[in-house]
Amino acid sequence: MNPQSEWILIGMSVGVACWSLLNSYIKKHQNIRPLLIAGIGFIGLITAQKIFNSNAHWLMMAGGGLIAYAHFYNWMLMHQPKTSKVEKGYWVTPGRIVTMTLLFLYFWGLRSAFVHKNTPPSREEVLQIVWQVHE
Repeated sequence: MNPQSEWILIGMSVGVACWSLLNSYIKKHQNIRPLLIAGIGFIGLITAQKIFNSNAHWLMMAGGGLIAYAHFYNWMLMHQPKTSKVEKGYWVTPGRIVTMTLLFLYFWGLRSAFVHKNTPPSREEVLQIVWQVHE
């Protein structure tokens, strides 16, 4: 994909996220967490665009997952009942497990992107490997 079109898509997604998450924050729940999670996700996307090695796709995947989770978390806040589950004693919730998993994947991808600076194989090398497997 053309790098300019990728930057345009990232810019459009920042606009949609700001409109959606800020609108919910101001009008409904006043919880900053969805905005912070989406911000970390966008930092991951921008970092993945800036580095060009074989591990950038992990960082891109983690950033996109965090943005998707921020929208899901925002949706949960918009539709939560009056009594909070935390008050009832549910400390380990599926949302917290997903959040911690996505944060782990994000930081693992960030670490991998800077530790392993391997160059991806060329197209010819990939085709040679594929044809050797099928023979």
